[in-house]
Amino acid sequence: MNPTIAIFGSSRATSDQPLYRDAFKLGRTLAEAGFVITNGGYGGLMEATGLGAAEAEGTVSGVTAPEVFPQRNGPNSSISEEVEAATIGLRIAHLVDAADATIALPGSLGTTAEFIVAWNTSFVAPMSGRRPKPNLAVGPRLRHLVEHLSEELGADASLVTCVDSMSEAAEIIIDHFDVPRQSRDRFYADGSETHATSTASHMQGGHAPLRGGPERRPEHSPTDLCSVLSGVDRPDRRGRTS
Repeated sequence: MNPTIAIFGSSRATSDQPLYRDAFKLGRTLAEAGFVITNGGYGGLMEATGLGAAEAEGTVSGVTAPEVFPQRNGPNSSISEEVEAATIGLRIAHLVDAADATIALPGSLGTTAEFIVAWNTSFVAPMSGRRPKPNLAVGPRLRHLVEHLSEELGADASLVTCVDSMSEAAEIIIDHFDVPRQSRDRFYADGSETHATSTASHMQGGHAPLRGGPERRPEHSPTDLCSVLSGVDRPDRRGRTS
């Protein structure tokens, strides 16, 4: 059975934004490499990764919550399988439990909640004799959050690999699961993201160090959680925050 990658991200990104286009390529690249994509099933980066995967004829599972989001008009068009969850908690639990690895993209409170549950699930996994699942976090805000929670709460930052771009995330996931090289190279075909030379420093023996923590400290260390999250997307009038 092909590995499943859960992707978390903002519901507010639009198709004219570079973030959306890079998320589309991330979904396409992972699907071309044979991965199943699972996400929250709605708009923004969820839609972008799903549409990219669908373009590559990949399988996309969308975990929606119709009773929580009655204003949303069902899953986006990329979804090949919809799973309806009754609550936010059950939605997050299904996303994390179904995944072999997770990638958190930029987002707001919903994305942050999903990411932290995935992180904590990896932390408690050895207590029941299971191996932690790989977790990747993309962008400076999540990197700062990992640093902050590690410093203030003693959270195990080695369970999260922080990267600067979605192309790095794709490369690390593909390396970790031993996918042939040609699958990842398609990410850079249209040139909207350059192949980061820093990616090479992530690799050890051809595989990604997916237990590695943040690679560098933020320029301004946050003093509390509010300062870490103060730059994230605000919810719009429809309450879309994830």
